[in-house]
Amino acid sequence: MSSVKRRGPLAVVGCALAACAVWDVGPVRADPAPAYEILLERIGRNAPAQVEADALLEAAEARLRQAGVRANPELALRADGVLGGKPYAGWGEAEISLDLTQNLELGGRRGARADVARAAVGVSALRREQAGIDTVARLALTYAEAEAAERRFALAEDALTLAVADARAALVLVEEGREPLLRGIQA
Repeated sequence: MSSVKRRGPLAVVGCALAACAVWDVGPVRADPAPAYEILLERIGRNAPAQVEADALLEAAEARLRQAGVRANPELALRADGVLGGKPYAGWGEAEISLDLTQNLELGGRRGARADVARAAVGVSALRREQAGIDTVARLALTYAEAEAAERRFALAEDALTLAVADARAALVLVEEGREPLLRGIQA
């Protein structure tokens, strides 16, 4: 039993030394995060959601330009009664027609189409603005989470420092015989 008592304080001292060795190594740290304003400048208009919103706005503006243009005339060549049964075998009995059509927009159809396209441009512009705001909000949230993690890490470091100091003090008292072995193990 005396060997157990001797190993007890030695084991506690060994554990404390191992904890101190790990403590002295310290964590590997990455470069500190740049300031929020710098990150905001880096993102700018290059965020994927912003690029998508810009492309959708350009497409809506192109549809607005197209809405104001008159329809093109259409030319069609049609052949009926070709490659059929006995009386229609071949091109002899074929009916060939050439059609030229021009779509007439009556009743303000072109104006209505242009109004719809203008409204779509307005919606796309608002969505682009919203995408920018969402990107900034996500960046702010991520940055705040990173800062909170840094502060939690600093608090954990302080708590570990206090715990190691307390363990060292308890081990000194155990080694001097002022405290029982149980106190050293608890520390």
